[in-house]
Amino acid sequence: MANIDVVRKNISKNNKIIHNWKRYQEGYLYDQEYFKSTINIGTSPNWSCWSKITFKPEMAGDWQVIVTDSMGNKLDSIDFSIIPTSE
Repeated sequence: MANIDVVRKNISKNNKIIHNWKRYQEGYLYDQEYFKSTINIGTSPNWSCWSKITFKPEMAGDWQVIVTDSMGNKLDSIDFSIIPTSE
């Protein structure tokens, strides 16, 4: 399982944070959108939100999560790899 946690200062109403989980495919740079989570955030100096997915063995590989605001501005991103375990 992987969690993406975001803490954001929000001084305006009706704002959203989007977590876009992408999977790398050979020959394409994170072309396969796997999961997109749109999270409404409230007015707060420290609003916390998260999304998570549970990985299955066939989902091993390189991943990227891009965090954007409701206007499409990139706030952050993280690249990581899921490595299968041998039993």
